[in-house]
Amino acid sequence: MNFPPGFPSWLAALLGALVMASLCGFVFLFQNALRAGKVHAGDFGLPDLMAGTVFFTWFLGLSVRNMTGPSRVITQQDLLGGGILYLLIVLAICGFLKLRKFHLGEQFGLKQARIWKVPIFGLGLLLMIFPVVGLAGAITQKLLGPDAEPQEIVKFFQQAVQQNDSRSMLITIVIGGVLAPVAEELMFRGYLYPLCKRYIGVIAGVIFNSLLFAVMHSNLTALPALSVLACGFTLAYELTGSLLVPMMMHAIFNFTMFTVMLNTSGQ
Repeated sequence: MNFPPGFPSWLAALLGALVMASLCGFVFLFQNALRAGKVHAGDFGLPDLMAGTVFFTWFLGLSVRNMTGPSRVITQQDLLGGGILYLLIVLAICGFLKLRKFHLGEQFGLKQARIWKVPIFGLGLLLMIFPVVGLAGAITQKLLGPDAEPQEIVKFFQQAVQQNDSRSMLITIVIGGVLAPVAEELMFRGYLYPLCKRYIGVIAGVIFNSLLFAVMHSNLTALPALSVLACGFTLAYELTGSLLVPMMMHAIFNFTMFTVMLNTSGQ
């Protein structure tokens, strides 16, 4: 990767070291997932496979439509509708698992990590994987050049910041920083990943689940970075056995992105 003129060599070396350390972290997480992963998958069966197939088909259909269709500007109503949809999906998954006689607390490992440790694990693991996530994003931006387009929700938030539209900013932060991490982690890590692990194994399950998560966001520019990020979320779930940890990582990441945009979009 070419650095800007005058970029300090020591900083380039530091960034390289961080990326290498992050890659080693991913190797460690994969080894742990293969050897001593804590995500329960043995109780998933044919009903879950059928439900998972429905989710997969739905996500893929929406993603293909959004990525191949004409670009559109999202509105407050779109965000609110998305928030309601997130809530319905959470209720649907939890309700289905209860009908299947799953104990949600045990299945999602809600007591695996003490509450006070969840932010520590979440922040620590996010910092560990972030250099590779950032590298994937930087390479994609470089390759796409002027064709690199941010996600629609990012455009919406940036415009809201520039127009000082506090209501739109608040709606975006609540849905993107709270509802999305809970609902998406429940869908992808809590339900779909154990299903993948049960039928196609850990490595294929992590890769497939991560790609599906990234494709669901319907943005080519963000796809590589989101795939790596989702991979980190899944492996963190395997390491800790608690879905609260990837939820916390997801929320911290989204809030960080919103904070950065708040401080740069108005400039």
